[in-house]
This record gives sequence, C-alpha cells and structure tokens, in this order.
Amino acid sequence: MAGKVVVDDGLGEANRQTEILQQARFTAGRPIGAYAMPSIRPNDGAIRNGAGRTTVPFKLINNHIYAEVTVNGKGPFLFIFDTGGHDLLTPETAKALSVVSEGQAAGTGAGESTVDVSFAKGVTFQIGDLVLQDQTITVLPFEAPQVEGFPEQGMIGFEVFRRFVTEIDYGKQTLTFIDPAKFDPRGAGVPVPFVFYSQLPQVKGAFEGLPGVFDIDTGSRVEVTLTKPFVDANGLRAAHPKGVTAVDGWGVGGRSISYITRGKSLFLGPVRIPGVVAGMATQARGSFADPNYQGNVGGGVLKRFVVTFDYDRQIMFLKPLADPGPDVGVFDRAGFWINTSTKGFKIVDLTAGGAAQAAGLKVGDEITAVDGAPAGAIAISDLRSRLRTQAAGSTVTLAVDGAGGSRQVVLTLKDQI
Repeated sequence: MAGKVVVDDGLGEANRQTEILQQARFTAGRPIGAYAMPSIRPNDGAIRNGAGRTTVPFKLINNHIYAEVTVNGKGPFLFIFDTGGHDLLTPETAKALSVVSEGQAAGTGAGESTVDVSFAKGVTFQIGDLVLQDQTITVLPFEAPQVEGFPEQGMIGFEVFRRFVTEIDYGKQTLTFIDPAKFDPRGAGVPVPFVFYSQLPQVKGAFEGLPGVFDIDTGSRVEVTLTKPFVDANGLRAAHPKGVTAVDGWGVGGRSISYITRGKSLFLGPVRIPGVVAGMATQARGSFADPNYQGNVGGGVLKRFVVTFDYDRQIMFLKPLADPGPDVGVFDRAGFWINTSTKGFKIVDLTAGGAAQAAGLKVGDEITAVDGAPAGAIAISDLRSRLRTQAAGSTVTLAVDGAGGSRQVVLTLKDQI
C-alpha cells in the first residue's frame, strides 16, 4: 500500500491533492455483490401533468440549444442545454436570484485555461411542466457574451437528463421531457447504446474505419473533434493534407484550436454520417488532450437527427431528418473567427491562407457593416452561418475599422477544406 499518493491533474498547485496513509485495518473479505453500484432512484423531480411529458421550444444558436428556465420561481432565464455539462448558474444569475455560493474548485472545458467554480444549495428549476427541486448546483462563469452574441444565464445538463427521457427535435426545435416509466421507444429511431464517461454519454463508433468511443455533446458547436492522442497515434494529420488550423470553438477555458479537414465517414453505433467536418485537436491541455476517448460529437452532427436520450437504459436513439438544412457538412469560408464588440464584430483570429488574410484583414479589426447593413443589426450566429453556406467565389463587402482608420474590404469567400 502506498504511503503517499499525489494526484496532479495539471490544474495548478492549488488543486493538487496529497493523501498520506496514517493507519490501516484489515477485515474479512466481502462478497463481490457488496461492491456493486447502488440502485438509486432520485425522487426530487417530476413532470406535473397526467401525461408524464412536457414539450418546450428551443432556439438553435451557434449549434447550441437554448430554452427558457424558471429558477426558484423567478425568470424565465435563457439556459443552454448541454449533455456535456451539469445544472448550473452563472455568477450573475446567482447574484440576481440572491443564491449564495461557497467553496472554490477548478473548472475546465474545451480550452486550455481553468476557471474558479463554487457551489450552492436549495435551487429549484422548472422547464415547462418539469420541476426539479432543492438542487445542489455549481456556480461557474462559463458565459461569453462576446462569443455567443448574448449573455447565457445558466446550463441544464446531466442532472435533468438523468431523471427524464429527453427528445431533442432539431427539425421542429422542440425539447420534450418524458417520465421514463411512460416512454415508448417505438418510432424513436435507431438505438445506439452508450456508457457514461463522467456525466457524458459515450458511444462506440469509428472515424474512417478506426474504432473508438465518442462523447455525445450537445454543448459543442462543431461536427466532431478528434482528440490529440487519437490523431497522433493514427497519423491522421498527415493522412489529411487538405485542411487548415483554426479556432473552431470557444467555451470554458477559452478558445479551442483544431486542424480542420473533411472526414470520409463517422459511425455512431450502426449509424453512418458521411463527409463530416472533422477537427483534429492540437492542444496538449484541456478535454481534447484526454487519451481515454477518441472524439467529441457536437451539434453540427446531431442536428441531422431527432435525438432521444434514455439515460435509465443508456440508449441514444437517432432518427434522421428529411431536410436538416444547408448548414451541415460545411466549414467557414471567410477564414476568421469573430466575436461581438461595441462596434459590431471583432476579428480575434485569422486562418493562414484564408479569404480574410488574402483581403488584408487583421486581428483586431472591427467589422461595422456587412453589405451595407449595420453590424449591430446582425446576429453573430446568422453571420457565421452565412459565411459557411454562401458559395465559394462569392463576395461580401465589409466596412472595417482598424489601426489605419476606416476602410471598405471586399471578402471573396474560399473553400478551406
């Protein structure tokens, strides 16, 4: 038995854990059944109608799911629904609700940085007729208004999905929560079994014939991100010479940077998705440096389906949509990452060799108008979608403020992958 164990997960000295064995006592062996996971049925949530199901609308913004949630009888507040996350409040929302949090821990996400999180008790959520009472939750500064274009006020994650069957209809843009005892899987789609990796559903699949396990993450905006250990072990970067290195996401911990290319196919269980936009993670820290899984599947793939999660039985159902829309299977043709700013949109990253660089745009430039329309009147999610779906070779005229003053820039869109 080790006399001293040090756990250092790379989150800094303040989060390093040291355990020192001071004494040990040995007892008789116990049967294997004594170590089985206890069967626990939470009784703190209910759907308060006779049908045992409730449906609410959602908005799909930047491939993220947002819906209204009432907290402690107040609101509604706009929450992201994220299978990769937990039920939580932002510090601003907690303050507005007089929810007191305490303690401090390190929070991580797709980026390389960490954030401080704390914890609060006695929080009740309501979504339609669904009520989840007296929760202990995380308070975490995950929101980035300049990234999404509006302030996110909280998150619904594992704790709700664990208690209710959840149907996400990306076509109708509705969320339906169902009492597991009243769920009928007939017609729900192709069943894909999953296991839990921490709070995330994780399915068996394959990328271009290479088997692996893939997280299912509604909180990710991209199609699929392959982890750095998986990419390195299989020489995937060299096998895909046509691609670009670019910022492809922004979450807890900051920006994520990937080598973006096109994959021939992605399998989730028996379901094949051809021609996916694949990000090959480049960062040595953060969740995409984890060697214990091979990829993270986000909203860019999931929005091709009606997706139903049955956490009780650990099955995901995929029902293909007849028309998932034009904004699937495509990647940015502008060659920059933009966030909102007081003037409109600020360029925070340029892709080498991309359309924006060829047009003379610079990091720090602020876009004040797009084809004559004031930038302040354009949702950043709409502009990002347009710059993916508008044909290569077409042009967009930008009014730009930069270090040298104001100027007009004609951006000729260009395929990057």
